[in-house]
Amino acid sequence: MRWRMSALLSSSVLLLPAVVSFSLRRISSFAAPHNVPALSPFSRSRLHRLSHMHRLFGGAKIGEGGHVFEINKPPEEWKKELTPEQYHIIREKGTERPGTGEYNKFYPDEGYFACAACGNPLYSAKAKFDSGCGWPAFDKCYKESVYTETDSSFGMIRIEIMCANCGGHLGHVFTGERFTDTNERHCVNSVSVKYVKGAPSPPLEEAKCT
Repeated sequence: MRWRMSALLSSSVLLLPAVVSFSLRRISSFAAPHNVPALSPFSRSRLHRLSHMHRLFGGAKIGEGGHVFEINKPPEEWKKELTPEQYHIIREKGTERPGTGEYNKFYPDEGYFACAACGNPLYSAKAKFDSGCGWPAFDKCYKESVYTETDSSFGMIRIEIMCANCGGHLGHVFTGERFTDTNERHCVNSVSVKYVKGAPSPPLEEAKCT
């Protein structure tokens, strides 16, 4: 009898991550990838419980609106793969000093910029422009490559932009400044991205994220 109970409990534990992952994907499928929808108290509570279980048993990181970040690694692993500066900015949401970034005044004719942490293509070289803000600026991104969340730190309400694949912090997006026709300025840390020559394969469509 004890052996049967032990086998049943072991099977349940093995199946739980798959059940949690399926539930989270069902929730995330109803949310637009770049928006932060308002959740009811019941839905928010359920999402928090599922997210806690998913972290406990392993799996993808969950964003505010139920977005699933496919790459999820523990801090110890990220620290081994990233430099101290990259880890601080990408994983701890830090900010490089204005005017100091490698790509601040870098305007290539071709190529694209990928997430420095996971290699996910984020911005084309053609989307980059000189905003004079002290950080690399882009007026659009590859469709569904950038995820946004509301950032209320430092007493301000801003829109944080992250890599939609690993959740790495990129910077913030601002609208209404009329720099370009898209009316978006993605203010990105140079440390958060890596320039790649050539074009992504397969070709990717560009779009606004707000």
